[in-house]
Amino acid sequence: MIQRYYFDVETDQELIQDYEGVKASSLEQALNDARSVIQEMVNQSDDGDLDGTWALIVRDNNRSLIARLPFKKTFDSFDCGTLPRRIRSSH
Repeated sequence: MIQRYYFDVETDQELIQDYEGVKASSLEQALNDARSVIQEMVNQSDDGDLDGTWALIVRDNNRSLIARLPFKKTFDSFDCGTLPRRIRSSH
């Protein structure tokens, strides 16, 4: 089933909300899309643009937290950590 996911960007200083979102056929596709967004952000950044720890926050159509993908630029590559831990809602 197609569902909308939102990719908010969190820095040490601010939260940038995604109001548009993307459509994905599965959570796995949404997480792969999120990793692609991280790669694009890192590739387009100038040295120093991604200082500190950043995170891409993946939320579902209800804005419930699905995953938090922390990342940082290290030299000419990036590290987005391990596979995200799925956060289960209590309802």
